[in-house]
Amino acid sequence: GYCYLYGFGTEKDYSKALKYFQESAELDNPLGVFNVGWLYENAFGVKLDYKIALDCYKKSADLGLSNAWNQLGVLYEKGNGVQRDFKTAIDFYNKAVDTDLPDSFYNLGLMYHNGIGLDKDVSKAINCFKKAGELGLPAAFFNLGYYYQNGIGVKQSTSKAAEYYQKAADNGYADAKLKLDE
Repeated sequence: GYCYLYGFGTEKDYSKALKYFQESAELDNPLGVFNVGWLYENAFGVKLDYKIALDCYKKSADLGLSNAWNQLGVLYEKGNGVQRDFKTAIDFYNKAVDTDLPDSFYNLGLMYHNGIGLDKDVSKAINCFKKAGELGLPAAFFNLGYYYQNGIGVKQSTSKAAEYYQKAADNGYADAKLKLDE
C-alpha cells in the first residue's frame, strides 16, 4: 500500500494503495485499518469521508495503534465528522502521549499554548514541545526556538533560540532554515 501511496518503486496509485490497505485491514492489521481511514480523511483517491476515517481510527486504536488515538484527537479538535469537542480531543491526545507519540505531545502543546479546551499554560506547552522534540518532531524544536527568541515563558535568549532553530533545521524543518538566515 505504501509503495502505491507514495510512489516508492512504482507510480502513485491511490486506488491500488487503498486496495492493499483494505486487504491488510481485513486481517485486523492496525496500520492497514489506520491507513484506510487516513485515505478517507485526506481524500486521497476516494471521496472525503470523515465517518469512515473515524470508524477506522477507532478500530485501529482498539487494535493498539497510538497514531490512531492522535488522529481521533485531531478529528475532535477540528470537528471533522464529529461534534467539535476539545475535552474528547485532549483525552485522545493523552492516550497517545502515554505511548510517547511525538505528534500528540505537539498537539497538546498547541492546545496549552493557545488555551484551547484547557487553561492557557505556556510552561506546560514548553514541556510538551520539549518532549515532542526529544522524540524526533522538528516542528516542536521550531516552536521552542520561537519561545526563546521572543521570551515567551522563558528568559529571552537568541543563542537558545538559534540552538532550537538549528535542531529543527537539521531535521528538515524548512521554516527553521529561514529563521537561521534572518
